[in-house]
Amino acid sequence: MRNASLQQGSLPLRQRHAIVRPWLKKVDADASDVQNYRPVSNLALIAKVVERLVSRQLVTFFKHIRLMPSVQSAYRSDAGDRRARNLDKKLASNF
Repeated sequence: MRNASLQQGSLPLRQRHAIVRPWLKKVDADASDVQNYRPVSNLALIAKVVERLVSRQLVTFFKHIRLMPSVQSAYRSDAGDRRARNLDKKLASNF
């Protein structure tokens, strides 16, 4: 199903729905005020799997054609944490 979805560019109809529930933004927020809620959607498992596969393929492609800037930390696993640790080490060595 995963490969067929990627080849066809779409998911089967039964996998294209999400359950959307209101979620209170803060625990101590007024539950009677609708502005204190945000929508949270739960996708079907296969939709999440396909989403992750497409994301990985895109990031790999962008890296391959050097379209991903070296300072880009979003969409890279541990990139932000690694840079933060390296910066901490540099700062600590200056003292």
